Amino acid sequence: MSFNQLIIQQSPSIQRKLSALDFDLSSWRKRTDSETLAGGRGASQKVKMDDDWYVLREYLRGGLVARLLKDQYVWTGLTRSRPYREDQVVQLAQRHALPVPAVAGYRIQTSGLFYRAAILTRYVDNQGTLASFISDRDLAEENWFALGALIRRLHWSGICHVDLNANNILLTANLDFYLIDFDKAKIMSQQGSWTTHNLQRLLRSLHKIQQSRRQQNQPFHFNSGHWKRLLDGYK
Repeated sequence: MSFNQLIIQQSPSIQRKLSALDFDLSSWRKRTDSETLAGGRGASQKVKMDDDWYVLREYLRGGLVARLLKDQYVWTGLTRSRPYREDQVVQLAQRHALPVPAVAGYRIQTSGLFYRAAILTRYVDNQGTLASFISDRDLAEENWFALGALIRRLHWSGICHVDLNANNILLTANLDFYLIDFDKAKIMSQQGSWTTHNLQRLLRSLHKIQQSRRQQNQPFHFNSGHWKRLLDGYK
């Protein structure tokens, strides 16, 4: 078996046959039918293919290990790869009718013992993340309640969104929520303390952003009453 493999998986809903070039972030950033998206570690791009918009995201490491292996992961087979696992979680979420962007396809390039990967998801027309929205204006209590109910549905479906934070929740023009970025997410066999950890992760992210904006004398429309309404919806 070759140590260098190009693996491309795509959804049947995509009419065109995806190529390695379709997953080349640097190439897209030189084109006019493309837009760099804010947030994260700068590895997401809004791209247009056949009159439809998608989000192209490369898998990048965080923390200290990123200095050595910025975008490389140990190759232990397809079913243990980051994009495969993310796709499986998204498919489960869709079977439970959860509002998540569908995976259009992904690319894996192996090289020796390591691989690099990128994933293409459907673009959700939105007016920003939860973090950006409540930086500018207030979100009604009924919407906080709805967000709590959505997170509960996510957990009932057996999905642990390890990185559930205020930047991974989108709001549409109608103030509907979408959950994004399921890298590292896990499918759980039963309920447990992980559900509480998910909620605490979201609360920490809200407090962190709130503190940062206060230091800059900027508003952030979040308080304990909002969190209580979210928990009411969750229950």
